[in-house]
Amino acid sequence: MITAGVGDDLLLANSVLDVDRLTQVATAAESAGVIARVAVDSVETIEAAHRAGVGDVIIDVDVGMPRCGARPDHAGQLADVARQRRLSVSGVMGYEGHLQMVSDRSEAKERVAEAMSLLRAAHDDVGGDIVSTGGTGTHDLHTIGLDHPTGVTDVQAGSYVMVDTQYATLNQGFEQALTIVGTVIAHHGSRYVIDVGLKALGMDHGDPSIDDCKIWFCSDEHTTFSSSERTFHIGERVHVRPAHVDPTIARHEELWIVDDGEVIDRWPIDLRHW
Repeated sequence: MITAGVGDDLLLANSVLDVDRLTQVATAAESAGVIARVAVDSVETIEAAHRAGVGDVIIDVDVGMPRCGARPDHAGQLADVARQRRLSVSGVMGYEGHLQMVSDRSEAKERVAEAMSLLRAAHDDVGGDIVSTGGTGTHDLHTIGLDHPTGVTDVQAGSYVMVDTQYATLNQGFEQALTIVGTVIAHHGSRYVIDVGLKALGMDHGDPSIDDCKIWFCSDEHTTFSSSERTFHIGERVHVRPAHVDPTIARHEELWIVDDGEVIDRWPIDLRHW
């Protein structure tokens, strides 16, 4: 993102211990004259950032998603450690990933506010100008601005760009822009088989979907489906919508950009299988 000129103030929102890779980030940022902040949530990740020459960090705080992030009451201590290493501490981040798919929006808003109260308490101890949070499922439930007691400065929404079938169930108005184009290779009565299977799909959020069709199951190279709405023919192209867009993209070498049925560009996926 640095070398592509995406922006001049970027955040690597993940805990990283690989000093060599962090050094590449720091070196690229210095050469390009941009800020590259790195999230830290432990003394070990702070040490890695320090050894790599990273100049700016943000304290990652656990706000209820049982993954990365320091305890809110430990965030200030980590900020002190970072500053002792002469790192700038720009603020805090916390991901309420456990709330992304709460369908009752009143409940979701209330629980997001509770999570942000934890994050703002940590920010009181850490300091800095940034309170970064959020995702596609909660992007509209945040108050922007630190004058509000649960307000934030940044919302880290990403999946909205393409949307998968899981996020589409929230009916937020985003368009499902990503499909995998498969070919019907077998037809037995009302049952069809296409050449898109587990090796092409992120399956952790469930089966993919095909418009007006019932998915029977997915196997390594195939998806079996049926339809009471229409008939398909062997050789026909079928658009498959993944349930989880991120790992689906990581299984492919390129994105074909299509406008009204016409291919207008091809983008390489340079992080395939990372």
